[in-house]
Amino acid sequence: MDAVEAAEPVTPDQPANVEQPATPAVDTRTPFARRASNVLIAFAVFALIALLIVLGADRSGLPLVLWWAALVGVAATGLLAFLLSTALDRQRSWAPAPVAAILWLATVGGLVRFLLALVSGSLSVPLDAVLALWALSADGRPNPIPATSHRSAGWAAIGLFVAIQASTLAGAALSRPGIEPFVVGQAALTLDLHVACPAAGTAADRIPVSLRWTWVRRDLLAAGYDAVGLEAAPGPLGIENLHATEGLDYGAGGAEQLLNGTAAGTQVLGLGPPAGLVQGWSWGLDVATNGMRDGTVGLDVLPLSDAGPAPTTGVLTVTAVYARDGRWHVEREVTCSW
Repeated sequence: MDAVEAAEPVTPDQPANVEQPATPAVDTRTPFARRASNVLIAFAVFALIALLIVLGADRSGLPLVLWWAALVGVAATGLLAFLLSTALDRQRSWAPAPVAAILWLATVGGLVRFLLALVSGSLSVPLDAVLALWALSADGRPNPIPATSHRSAGWAAIGLFVAIQASTLAGAALSRPGIEPFVVGQAALTLDLHVACPAAGTAADRIPVSLRWTWVRRDLLAAGYDAVGLEAAPGPLGIENLHATEGLDYGAGGAEQLLNGTAAGTQVLGLGPPAGLVQGWSWGLDVATNGMRDGTVGLDVLPLSDAGPAPTTGVLTVTAVYARDGRWHVEREVTCSW
């Protein structure tokens, strides 16, 4: 019997290596965690913008410690928001509870700021509170009280947020020139100066001048001593029918002092000594006692000639200024000729 050669084993053809498509990562975060992470990033961006504002702010008259407190507080707020957003993205089990608590605190804080602004006469939309409510309305919102197993990290994050916000708000409330809504700026004051210029060629025996100021909004805690002044040039000039709103002190240092030097001990306008025949009148306002009230002052300017009778031609320039507690001032000037 012929020997039969053993057949070699047949190796099946191997399939070509085909790269399998990568399985996309599944985002297992809750809807709350996704929204809250985005809101925290928005908070970090807000803090960055506020940081740039603080760095560029005028520090004159502001205690250095308050400026540094605002700087550190804003920077710490942005850093904390970024770190908590990262913790949510990495699904750290301790993060959702303190984040929920912080968002509730941001909502309450925004509502308080809105009410304070409303009371002071303006409308301010607390964008941070709106975003926080948007995140809190998502499914999967956790209990804001940290669980026992993560109590240390949770309460530390909440406490840090509260401390940062408290220090920043305290610095804003105590600062001068101040940060709204605690202390208003000069945009909150409307100053209207009116000079009833006579018709051309007529004898100007008197020219009525009136100044009215109106507050669009007021300081949350009004204090200090304001000053109002009128200055008229050129002369010679007389004055008649001087009047002012009740609660103003007449002759508070003279308008030359107010307009050209100091008001309430703080530099207002650096115009130098009065030039030529300039006459001025001024009033003081005790804001700490009477509050930031609207008011008016007025007088009749009497243009005089060397011979005595009223001139039939002339030029009169009236300057008015309102100085807010030495922090800032608003100035108006009106010139009339006849």
